[in-house]
Amino acid sequence: MANYDLSDDEDYIKSIIDTSTFSKYEDVQLLNALRGHSNIPITSMPQMESDDMMFVYFTRPNLNLSDLSLSRNRRYQHHTSKEPNEMNNLIRATLSPYEVKMGLVSNIANTNSPFIPMLSNTLLELSGMPDEVIKSWDSPAGMVGEQWGHANSTIEFKGSIEINLTFQSIAGGPVAKLFDVWTTYESDVRYGRLMPHPYCIASRETDYFSAIYILILNANFKIKHIAKTRGYPIANPKGEKFTYRRGEDVSGKYPTFQTRFKCYGVDYDDPALLQEFNTSMMAFNSDIKSTVLGSDKSVVEVPAKFKALFQNECYPYIDLRYNTLEFLLPTSKFEVKDKPLNNVDEEKKDDN
Repeated sequence: MANYDLSDDEDYIKSIIDTSTFSKYEDVQLLNALRGHSNIPITSMPQMESDDMMFVYFTRPNLNLSDLSLSRNRRYQHHTSKEPNEMNNLIRATLSPYEVKMGLVSNIANTNSPFIPMLSNTLLELSGMPDEVIKSWDSPAGMVGEQWGHANSTIEFKGSIEINLTFQSIAGGPVAKLFDVWTTYESDVRYGRLMPHPYCIASRETDYFSAIYILILNANFKIKHIAKTRGYPIANPKGEKFTYRRGEDVSGKYPTFQTRFKCYGVDYDDPALLQEFNTSMMAFNSDIKSTVLGSDKSVVEVPAKFKALFQNECYPYIDLRYNTLEFLLPTSKFEVKDKPLNNVDEEKKDDN
């Protein structure tokens, strides 16, 4: 084939670049790497993938922490108070949604959310999530050692794992107290001291399980990856606190709290997880449910420029149209005279 020297024809080269389908994108190098083989030595790589932020959400279990249950083990003694501003009452309301439904009041606990804010806000590290691995079957070796094989399992992880969690210790020790009640309840149910709620028994629900959602987002809060597993805490690291060394200052000695969860099955990047996340939220928050399923506007999405003003007051929800994590607030708390939210969807369209 004839060789053509185009080095002198700058106009011709420019016309190719200008009419290229991919030239309008910012990272032309990345798109060119995806569409065809390079015909010159590669001296630099396309832009690396970057994940901007992660959010981890723990759903509330449904422990039977009725007055009768608390009376059956002395370790629950501090949680019998119904003073709405007490920390111990917060823990009871967080772990026992049914008691809240039956009239337990906490001015601190966010009882309209299926998630446990104190765990999400104090989590420092989560590790131990498994890779997806396909097992293989290999044939017996032939006369000269030849073999063949094929994939011999599902790619989905269906087994059990232990994940490690590290939380920041904060004043009052609410994280440690929460896990103390949680793990004690598991033991009491196992040995018959306590019984789950009758409807949990009837539906064969393990009431001390929690679902853990892990979301990976870009800078525009678009969800790039999502994972979910289900399990319960199995470690209550009290022993280390009782280590004694003469003359040692114990103030601030244990800045973190570490525990482990026994989990079963992991779902990665299943689109159904997005809807499950929202369904959990709607089950606890009637305002969001009425807004999503009806014409009522009980909640509104908080625009990015106002998020800092409503820190820790919003409810997470996934906009399935744009695959973005948004934060909702009761309309009564967010009132702007003009039209503050009309441009939110336009911003999302631009991001996509």
